[in-house]
Amino acid sequence: MIKQQQTVYPELNQDDDPRRRILRAALEVFAQHGRDGARTRDIAKSAGVNLAMLHYYFSSKEELYIRTVSPLLSDIFGRLKAAAQSAKDPRARLEALVGVYFDFLKDHPQLPRLMMWELVTGARALGQIFSGPLQHEKGDLIANFRKIFQDGQAKGLFRADNPDQALLSTVALCVFPFIARDLISLIRPELTARPDFMTERRQHVLDLLLRGLQADGAGSPDDDPPGQTSLTL
Repeated sequence: MIKQQQTVYPELNQDDDPRRRILRAALEVFAQHGRDGARTRDIAKSAGVNLAMLHYYFSSKEELYIRTVSPLLSDIFGRLKAAAQSAKDPRARLEALVGVYFDFLKDHPQLPRLMMWELVTGARALGQIFSGPLQHEKGDLIANFRKIFQDGQAKGLFRADNPDQALLSTVALCVFPFIARDLISLIRPELTARPDFMTERRQHVLDLLLRGLQADGAGSPDDDPPGQTSLTL
């Protein structure tokens, strides 16, 4: 079972220290306006501090952005790493990974928006983060996913395919309903209005991945090995 971890940005109140309030406010403002469009004056106002205090803790908007985004990414990378090592069966590990990813994006809706802003601005800040503080975490996550896929192939569960393509497909299938929720709401408002929409989407993505990766002749992903039960998140 994957234990639920405390969020990297817990709800704050006016009694919390100013630095934490600034980071919390920065997360919301950066998610709404992007790094280039966000103003430190707006972040300071939202945090209930003056601009001088903001610059006391963070020398520039660029530093504040890095300090805001890095813990969020480090948190999700750590959770995904734990999920990828959570069971012996490759299918159970993939199930855990998809579940953790979905739950994190649901609990941190700012992250998909931040990533969209990064995509339209050349991912400059992500390049700094991935080549600096999160270089090892990024490498570990990719290596763990490749191991899931390679273990599944070795056991005859997954078909022969490129694990990097499988990783891209997994990320794309998981993140799309979060980054495109507004668009989905315009096209099919009855879907996003349903409280179980994301739960159904999560299960659909998992089923699609497991059946798409399944090797010819392998047992159904719904069939547990003797003596084992389905993974509970």
